[in-house]
Amino acid sequence: MSELSHRDDAQTKTTVDCLTPVGNSDLTVNETANGRIDVDIESLAAVTSHNEFVCVDSLFYCDEDLYGAKSKKFVPVYEDEHERRKEEYRDYEWSPLAHIYDETETTKSWDEWISQEMKYDEFGLLYDESYVSTYKTQLDAAHKELHGDTPFVWECVSSGRMRSSRDDYQQIFDPVAIHLADSVEENDNTEIFEYLTQ
Repeated sequence: MSELSHRDDAQTKTTVDCLTPVGNSDLTVNETANGRIDVDIESLAAVTSHNEFVCVDSLFYCDEDLYGAKSKKFVPVYEDEHERRKEEYRDYEWSPLAHIYDETETTKSWDEWISQEMKYDEFGLLYDESYVSTYKTQLDAAHKELHGDTPFVWECVSSGRMRSSRDDYQQIFDPVAIHLADSVEENDNTEIFEYLTQ
């Protein structure tokens, strides 16, 4: 990786000295023939003051202009919220599915049609459960530690580049994962990739 410069500064040393294991998971480093590097972390890293649970997915390096950290945010959904959403979906005036019903050639009434749709895929309609299965065990354990219970369901509310804001973290579960993501995203510390592929 000739694009990466060799710096021997304290931050790089601090970062690479604490890489393995990363808090809640092990690192997996994949390097492709075209030089792309993916560092899989998959760790529940923090919870924000807005009760969003932040999971660091991976670090990536394509070239000296394109690298960063990817994350996902999940929120717990409780039974009362679940019931509220169901009622909203069943109410023609508020349902985001009303326009689909209007465009569907059906002889069923709204109540019959929406009941059928909800029965077929209630959770798929009410929530974005993308990626929940990857983190469910970690999410449930952290929520139980913080609140003493587990939520009815988890919803993915964000997925993509990690633009962290340490000031917003209520609690950090995996300081190493947060440090790695911040090192790449905020401090342009690409030496991490050099170290990991040695």
